[in-house]
Amino acid sequence: MSDPAADPANQPCRNDVTKWLIEESRELGKQIDAGLAADERLLVLGTTLLSVCATVAVVNHRAYVLMALPFALSFLTAFVEYQHAKVLGLGGYKAVLEEAIAVRAGVPVVAWEHVVAPTLHAGRAVLSVRGMSVAFYLVAVFAAEVQAFATLIPGRYGHDHATSFIIATNVSILVGAGATLVALRDATTQYDAVASIARAELFDRWTRVGTRGP
Repeated sequence: MSDPAADPANQPCRNDVTKWLIEESRELGKQIDAGLAADERLLVLGTTLLSVCATVAVVNHRAYVLMALPFALSFLTAFVEYQHAKVLGLGGYKAVLEEAIAVRAGVPVVAWEHVVAPTLHAGRAVLSVRGMSVAFYLVAVFAAEVQAFATLIPGRYGHDHATSFIIATNVSILVGAGATLVALRDATTQYDAVASIARAELFDRWTRVGTRGP
């Protein structure tokens, strides 16, 4: 007994499938925009909150709070990169989908993600933001180390447990930096990883489905 789904008469027409793929691509674009906006809001809000807390602590003569600042920054950065990895994964998927649509339509109907976006990912603005983030983190590390070693001074906060504070501060910096590097690595490889999967598993299906024409 033949499979009704295998009958060409029961297959969707080529133009309908192309239209559906274009609609999916546009929907993915909306998800990517929403994800990027959420990442930016989270980063700005988190950085602002940490900066305000650090300033208030220094003004109120509680600068020892700065010993925890690098770990807090690392946690924020790692979480933002974790969220950003999802967005980049969607971008890699959308890039391959756009290529499939171009093959089906004969023209690059949608081409933002696989033509334009890769040049923006390595743009000067992106590199500048990352450079400023690294500089901000290094300042936080310096401030934390200063406060940690200040506990060695008699009369300063934590003097009776100075060694513990110094060790705890440096361990938190190392752990936080390690977690951040892992998150950054995953985020930077997610785009290509998802694109490779989509190209291997879905590209041929996307370009061949829809046997009835036009």
